[in-house]
Amino acid sequence: MNCKDLIDHMAKYNVKIELLYSDLAKRLGISYYTLIVLYMLRDNGPCTQKEIADKWLIPKQTVNTVIRDLIKKDYVKLEQGRNLKEKLVIFTKSGDAYSKDIVDIAKKIEAKAFSALNEDECKYIASGIQKFANAFDLELKNYGK
Repeated sequence: MNCKDLIDHMAKYNVKIELLYSDLAKRLGISYYTLIVLYMLRDNGPCTQKEIADKWLIPKQTVNTVIRDLIKKDYVKLEQGRNLKEKLVIFTKSGDAYSKDIVDIAKKIEAKAFSALNEDECKYIASGIQKFANAFDLELKNYGK
């Protein structure tokens, strides 16, 4: 494969993976971004909306919309953070149970999918994606200079 074919191939499957996660979220009765926020909070514990946005490269407004919806459903609440300005997003008791069920399903599906690959393939994919993203970022920063 030449460079163009490789980029087309990678872009196609990048979109396919995102669509698959969107489909999973839909089947679970939530949005793609809600799935990401629940995943982040389950894996990292209380965190700020900014931390969620930064880690998952989601617009802050999108995170805020998801959090407001989860607050209305009594799944999360905001509590004082490490300083006066900071608010941590924390699961309520019902939100903890709700998110556990959802994230457990997602992780179970991911684990089964990854079991089709050996450890070296998993490492190779993760390393390759990271290297390409970093190189693309650098080229984009240098574009037009």
